[in-house]
Amino acid sequence: MGHFHGHGDYLIGALEVRRCWASDDPAVLAWLDPEQSWPNLRSVAAVAGERRGDGTAKVEGRDNLSRLPADAARSAWAVRRH
Repeated sequence: MGHFHGHGDYLIGALEVRRCWASDDPAVLAWLDPEQSWPNLRSVAAVAGERRGDGTAKVEGRDNLSRLPADAARSAWAVRRH
């Protein structure tokens, strides 16, 4: 099952938008870890952050592996704080 969360903020003259997709789909987890090297793996999340301001745009991507259930909002928060 897939989960999505998006959030935008204006920070010091720039627009920052974060989007997070999280999944706990067994097929996705098996594809990521076919040899079960991460025995407690329960979910994966991808976070895309985009910042626009002063005529420029910057995009960053981060991935997160977790032993917690898939929760896009929580994953976005955790990756942002890390």
